[in-house]
Amino acid sequence: MEATRLWLEFAAASRGDVKGQALYRAGVVEDKAGRTSRAKELYGQALEIHRRTGRRELEADVLASLAGAQETLGRIQEAEGTYEAALALHRSEGTRRLEAMTLGNYAILQKHLGRIEEAERSLEAALAIFRQLRSRHYEGTTLGLLASLYRETGRPEAAEKGMKAALAIHRETGYIRGEASCLSGLATLAMEAGRLEEAEEGFRRALDILRGLGEWPGTGVVLGALANLHLKAGRFALAEETYGRALAIHRESGRRRSEGIDLGNLAVLQQDTGRLELAGKTYLLALSLHREVHNRRFEAIHECAYALLLLRLGQHGEARETWERGAGVLRELRDLDALAATTATMRKACAAAGVEGFSTK
Repeated sequence: MEATRLWLEFAAASRGDVKGQALYRAGVVEDKAGRTSRAKELYGQALEIHRRTGRRELEADVLASLAGAQETLGRIQEAEGTYEAALALHRSEGTRRLEAMTLGNYAILQKHLGRIEEAERSLEAALAIFRQLRSRHYEGTTLGLLASLYRETGRPEAAEKGMKAALAIHRETGYIRGEASCLSGLATLAMEAGRLEEAEEGFRRALDILRGLGEWPGTGVVLGALANLHLKAGRFALAEETYGRALAIHRESGRRRSEGIDLGNLAVLQQDTGRLELAGKTYLLALSLHREVHNRRFEAIHECAYALLLLRLGQHGEARETWERGAGVLRELRDLDALAATTATMRKACAAAGVEGFSTK
């Protein structure tokens, strides 16, 4: 990429902190383009320089970006330690805006790990700092993250209110990528409420924006959401083709978490269209990825779905154990909407199989 090449040329001609910052900027370019492994490598080089020169505020900035790259690549324990180190440095240096940015990103990891209360506290703390600093751009971003957390914990009204507030701020500040994220979030809420036409329009508007920006990792995520809509609408061939496009982008950009989510949803489609053996293999691949990146929410969702496949195959004991394990995690994560949906599906499947329903306690 031309921008990366120019930053690396500048780094080669520079020394000390200037060289470190040039390497860091090259890493940011690679990160945004979805080349996360290369970004992580460049962040590491920049970090080494800033530690050597003692520029702690620059070190903290690089650490926060490195943590995000580690999380994307599924190196969760490393990412957690790196976020903690970045926060400690930001607090010691008094860099409040960067502290809040790091809190927001760390909250995403906390949410993925199922630490919902911690994630909500981190986001609320970040939001308070951004409002104190009158940083409208990041206030909008944090409101969007909070809205996503509300959606995943069964608070759709609060989620919609927060997402609309975030969207208004992004339009006010001209942050187009944030606008796309909120449009996609609102579309997901509409889809979950059964308003499929509204949802499809929202996803397509988000895709148009992201494609215009050349933001391929984000495009892959929205394509996966659009595939979910096609599946919900019974457009199986279109859903499968759209999952394929999303998965190709996730794999190219190293988004292991997103790959696992869409693989699991593809397995649901394969199961619904009678390809049980293929669905079983796809579920196991997805569950392996969820465990690798510590995605507890989708591991639980797809365990419950996989359990119903096992039920259809006559493996009643394993099906019961698998479903009850997944449902227990959803209960722990307070994802009551997902739990209610999978419980209703389980009861129908058990009745069809002539077996007693699984425990919901």
